Order: sequence, then structure tokens, then C-alpha cells
Amino acid sequence: MTEETGRLERSRARLPLLVLGIGAVLTLWFLIGFRPAPGVPADDTHQTAPRPDGCLECHAKDGPVPQPPDHTNRQSCFSCHRAG
Repeated sequence: MTEETGRLERSRARLPLLVLGIGAVLTLWFLIGFRPAPGVPADDTHQTAPRPDGCLECHAKDGPVPQPPDHTNRQSCFSCHRAG
């Protein structure tokens, strides 16, 4: 066996461990760090909102029901929150 062949076989032997390691990290990230956004409530107030940007009439920082402090500053509510 040449040195080149030995190195190739060692690399192939490590590949499943690498794949398992990456899979474990991604699984942990998904389970621990990923929280899906809550859906839009099915009450009359939310279902009759005239347009998506109407959310900020109530959920702006100074509105009656402000977004939580750790909420992103994005203005496109329905890119994360789903209606109905």
C-alpha cells in the first residue's frame, strides 16, 4: 500500500464521523435554538385586519400590544407569521 492509498483510506474512514458530527450539530441547533414564529390569532381583530402592515397599528413599540423586546425589526410580518 502506498502512502497516497493509505491517506485516502483514512479519509474515507473519517467521512461517516464527519457526516454524523455535522448532523448532530444541526439537530441540536434545530431543537435548541429554533423557535417557529407563532401564527396569527384566529380572532375577529386579526382576521379582519385590512392589510399586513396594519399589524404595527397595535404591535408597534408604543402600541397597545407591543412586540416583545427581542423581536426582530423587520416590517414584513407575514414572512414569519402565518395567518389562519
